[in-house]
Amino acid sequence: MRKAIFALSQINELILTENDELELFRKLANLIVDKIGYTECIVGKVDEETKLIDKLFIRAKLKEAEKLTKKHLIGVDPEKPYGRGSASKAYQSKKVILIPEVKTNPNMAYWNEFYINFNIHSACSIPIIKNERVEYIIILLDTTPYAFDENHMELLERLQLNLSFALEKIQNQKDMALFNEALEKTHEWAIITNRDGVILKANKAVSDISGYSRNELLGKKPNIFKSGYHDKKFYENLWNTILSGKTFSAKFTNKTKNGSIFYLDSLITPILHNGEVYRFVDLSRNITKEVIYSERLKFQSSLYNILFHLTNISTQIKSKREYLKKLTKLFVKFAQINISFMIKVHNNKIIITNTTAKNRKYKDMTKKLQVIINNNPLLAIPALKTLKNGRVYIQNNAMDEKLKPISEIATIYGIGSCCSIPIKEKGKTEAALVLVSTQKNIFDKKLFELVNTVAKQIEVTLGKIDKERFLNIVLTAINIGFEFVFIVDKNLKFVYINDSLKKVSGYSNKDVINKSLIDFLVKDEDKDSIKNLITKLKTGESISKAITYRKKDGKLESFLATITPHKENDSVEYFIGVGKQITPENDLLNELNKLLHYDSLTGLLNSKAFVESIEKFLIRAKKEELIGAIAVINPLSFKNINEAFGFETGNQILTQVAQRLKSATFNYDIVAKLESDRFGIILKDLKKEEDSLIALERILKELAKPYRINNSNIILSFNIGLSLYPKDGTSTKELLNKAQIALADARSRGEDRIGFFRKNFETKATKLIKLKAELESALHNNEFKPYYQPCVDRNGLIMGAEALIRWIKNDKIIPPSEFISQLEQSELIIKVEDKFIESVVSFISQTKKEGIPPYPIAINLSIKSLNSKDLFERVILKIKQNKIDTRYLKFEIVERAFLEKFEHLNKLILRFREKGISFSVDDFGTGYSSLSYLAKLPVDFLKIDMSFIRALSDEKTRNIVRSIIFLAKELNIQTIAEGVETKEQFDILKEMGCSCFQGYLFYRPMPESDFKSLLMERKNGQIR
Repeated sequence: MRKAIFALSQINELILTENDELELFRKLANLIVDKIGYTECIVGKVDEETKLIDKLFIRAKLKEAEKLTKKHLIGVDPEKPYGRGSASKAYQSKKVILIPEVKTNPNMAYWNEFYINFNIHSACSIPIIKNERVEYIIILLDTTPYAFDENHMELLERLQLNLSFALEKIQNQKDMALFNEALEKTHEWAIITNRDGVILKANKAVSDISGYSRNELLGKKPNIFKSGYHDKKFYENLWNTILSGKTFSAKFTNKTKNGSIFYLDSLITPILHNGEVYRFVDLSRNITKEVIYSERLKFQSSLYNILFHLTNISTQIKSKREYLKKLTKLFVKFAQINISFMIKVHNNKIIITNTTAKNRKYKDMTKKLQVIINNNPLLAIPALKTLKNGRVYIQNNAMDEKLKPISEIATIYGIGSCCSIPIKEKGKTEAALVLVSTQKNIFDKKLFELVNTVAKQIEVTLGKIDKERFLNIVLTAINIGFEFVFIVDKNLKFVYINDSLKKVSGYSNKDVINKSLIDFLVKDEDKDSIKNLITKLKTGESISKAITYRKKDGKLESFLATITPHKENDSVEYFIGVGKQITPENDLLNELNKLLHYDSLTGLLNSKAFVESIEKFLIRAKKEELIGAIAVINPLSFKNINEAFGFETGNQILTQVAQRLKSATFNYDIVAKLESDRFGIILKDLKKEEDSLIALERILKELAKPYRINNSNIILSFNIGLSLYPKDGTSTKELLNKAQIALADARSRGEDRIGFFRKNFETKATKLIKLKAELESALHNNEFKPYYQPCVDRNGLIMGAEALIRWIKNDKIIPPSEFISQLEQSELIIKVEDKFIESVVSFISQTKKEGIPPYPIAINLSIKSLNSKDLFERVILKIKQNKIDTRYLKFEIVERAFLEKFEHLNKLILRFREKGISFSVDDFGTGYSSLSYLAKLPVDFLKIDMSFIRALSDEKTRNIVRSIIFLAKELNIQTIAEGVETKEQFDILKEMGCSCFQGYLFYRPMPESDFKSLLMERKNGQIR
């Protein structure tokens, strides 16, 4: 006890005089051993990565003890044997830990050898706390038993408290020195942080500028002031600089507690201690007023720049929608606006559109803003005032509490000012253009006047666009609505001819422009008539006359023309002629029909004819119970093609799209050109719904190829909307509407997508397409393997086997039920069965070479393989190449194969029989069971379907099976019972006279290696 009291007094004197942490603990270790008399003292710090104690100072009475202590591990991880001692417990609990007798404490066992060597009996670990964490651990060892027990606890805890206080005192003294130094350098912003950036000190100016109290700042990091202006790279550069010991200077855009922006010109200096970065001092000058004034000048300059760009784009933009979209982008790009958007009323609801923002977070802001405005329609905010009064309105402090709840949004997103500009057309306010800045008070009187000028410029430009749009509509109507349209000046010289006139006459602009109309007329009477009519036309009247003219190829054509004078300032300056070629009545009717039902550009059916075609198909489909599909196809961003390359290029691409659609569909399918740039397709007579998806995938692949126009490759993306008859609808209107809905679904999911009205169909169809691709891959990777299931005679002896196709994928067997149906419906089945036959023939050949008696192997053939032209030749070639006896190869066919191509099948079987290959009818009784076909077909075996075998307990089923066996015997055909699973079934079938048996009672299907092993085991004459 006296030692402890003496230690406390000596250490307190040391604490009062020492101002350096490490020096304090070095002297402490020496004092404890040299003056107080304890055997050993260790001062260390915990390495958080290794969980080992880094021994900073070791002092012992014996130098040998010091050396060994350096080598011994001391840790704080309880999972390790050296991490269970008093130091670990002190670290975990932050309390003084006493070990009165180390040799009897199991947790101290790791160091027993050391304790024995130096006669250590007692130990004590004291955690020293700094900033609420264990900064140092002091370990005391003594040769006296019970030198540290509960009687010493109070004194040792006081020692712990005094040392922790000493650390805090030393830290505070350093901080104060640093802080005073910082305050001497600046009268404004001053902050001190630790190495991790935690704020330790902040002067009054920090609170005045940021709005946070000192208590709110202490313990926080400077990112509390982050405005979102600076990117990640900026902060990475900051930290890399100051952690390397260098000073970092920059201008910061920060945010106050209430969300407004302020600016600092900052100098961040790292403070080194013992050669390492220890603290950071941030000394900054508040430059907010300077920046706002500068930003205002920049903003004023940018508005002049905007006026220039508005004038510039007005000569390039052709549509109102494109212009309004560019408006918001212009202001964000050139006017130093953080966010710009349009706000308008639609169906009595406020909607926000055309949002452009410098930061993605602001787009979330507009969504919230739209909800707030709709819930508070009487808010006195600039945008609503503009919509109501048609004037420019400004709000220089968006965080003003009078604007609640808008001000709350402004505070969250750091919005300072906003301005609302009316978008007017023909004097009526259609929308408001809202400009938002993070700066407060950015709009002064001069800027207000500039904004008004911008508003007037927008109104003028929209008027111009509207006028040009109307002129384009008229010009388009002229180009496509009449056979002839021409304009001549008052001297009868051509200034314009439309596309139709060029096409019919063969003349180009170069051939006719500035040449006289009279020169193209053939008859003198026409020439004289036109000259005489000029006088009449100048009175303002219109005239109609049949005129004969000479085409470029020399042929003569007549047309009926109506010529109308066009006056400017009460004087006739031009004559406008419209006309129709005079043709025989039948030709006229054909032309009329073409105009009514076909698209003039692509030659495809038009929308009207497409609807009529759907209705015709539906009448037949309902009667014949057919499946069909309606697809609407839309090239994406086609407007951009027209704008970038011109309408002529756009028309060439549409023509190529039409040609590709025709080539990618069957002759009986319908392809049409719908409104604008859309196309429609009727997929007729589908076998199943999923076939529509396969067809559309093929079409989409064809459409995605580059379009070669004027030595340039143009890439287009498409979306397709699909509806199916009869599942999605039974009327034309219903199917088209649902195809349009499906098209919207496709657009929402990206480019080159097919949209579906029914999601469950999409899942099912996509799954089948994926399966098709996997089947192709399986064929390529040789994943289809034969499994052999023996069949036995009445005595249970093997007399042959059936080769069953199995798909081995990733060492797993895929059940045939999951792929056989899809495989049989595709052309892939022919290739799969061809490889399968080759595998079986090779197996028969191999067993023969190995001295194993061969047995007949039966292979199932699909209808597609049976109908393939070269099946016979391929099979015979494989037999010859492998040198096997044809008697050991058999084929099985299903009943429905009889009906599809009976004559072909009959001839095929006869050709194989001539070569010694026999045939079986598989699954007999489940299909058409046509006895007449059975009598005519030269088959040798009849396989009774397992569904009959499983139901043998039923008397009627037994009678059916008995009849099949009897009938087969009468036709000299052997019977094979499939799916025999019980001895009772086997006995019944034997009693009925069945020839062969196959099923789990005897053998399950097995891989080639197992089947070969089975045959080897029975090699000694046990199998007939």
